[in-house]
Amino acid sequence: MLAGLVLLGAPGGCYSGLSSLDAQETDGSGPGGSEGDSSGGEVEADPMPLQPLHRLNRLEYDNTVRDLLGTERRPSAAFGPDPEANGFDNMAEQLALSPVLLDAYEQAAHDVIADAIDLRPSFSARFASSELSVGGGYPVGELWALTGNAASVEVVVPQEGDHELVLLAGASTIGPAPVPTASLEVDGAVVASFTVQGSGANPQDHEVGLALSPGPHTLRVVPTNFINDAVANTSNNVLVASLTVRSVEITDGPGHELIYVCDPSAAHIPEEAEHCYQEIIARFAFRAWRRPLTADEEESLRGLWITIRGHGETEEDALRLVMRAVMLSPKFFYRARTTADEDSEAWLDDYVLASRLSYFLW
Repeated sequence: MLAGLVLLGAPGGCYSGLSSLDAQETDGSGPGGSEGDSSGGEVEADPMPLQPLHRLNRLEYDNTVRDLLGTERRPSAAFGPDPEANGFDNMAEQLALSPVLLDAYEQAAHDVIADAIDLRPSFSARFASSELSVGGGYPVGELWALTGNAASVEVVVPQEGDHELVLLAGASTIGPAPVPTASLEVDGAVVASFTVQGSGANPQDHEVGLALSPGPHTLRVVPTNFINDAVANTSNNVLVASLTVRSVEITDGPGHELIYVCDPSAAHIPEEAEHCYQEIIARFAFRAWRRPLTADEEESLRGLWITIRGHGETEEDALRLVMRAVMLSPKFFYRARTTADEDSEAWLDDYVLASRLSYFLW
């Protein structure tokens, strides 16, 4: 009977554990025993095989970046499916790290960091072509050919203010047909009329500014010179990719308060700003690696920021590059066995135990 637990590996390498077997008489059923052995002694515990490192699977990765950066993005959609074993997708021996996946990690780190701290409209709602209500037409890849039909959508604006409507669309013309034109309507009133730019392969933004009151509004895209003459082989079409309404007012990204534990712009001298950036980096790495940093690690990250600054990058760009380095470290995408990332038969420390509990609940 197996009475012990086998604990999985960590970034420091594989390690061995021992399975604890109940004391039993060696009646030939135990390892190494022989029938008729009446020694009555306990069977020695057999060493378990080395266990592989445990990489974050897709769900764990998404939940980790959400908690770390406040982003609602799900970057693991670009990682490909996790391999399964016995119906489970979190088996450490299956979760290998390929060069393709590492490249995807690099892109994911860039995207989620930008999403977390870039300025953005305080309100924004984007509707893909598949989310628009259209009385006819047909799909062209991710676009929708309106064929003279209006496309509409309902949106609820949270507060009064200046907004922008952005139609991402392209034009299609066959024969001597004129370039298609269209209008944008809000609650039945035309707010803009324009010639559709771009093409199906290269749709363009068509923007118009307007003031919107809080509450529900109906937005419509209406083709105004549609033609389709099959006999003359002449037609035009508006190819819609998306319709977006967003506020002119901007705000900080969702991860700003999580990352900026101090405000470097409030520093009076360069040394104060540098100290603030070092504090931001150390705190971010602490949360990303799910444990306290060693003095060497903290100094290494500080040196990386200084080196990047020395190559001409701004303080903010240097910060983002160091954050990406933190997220591309195995200390981020592997789950540690001990705080020191070392093989050990000791009990789990508080940080590793808390990390394991969080991933178990996720």
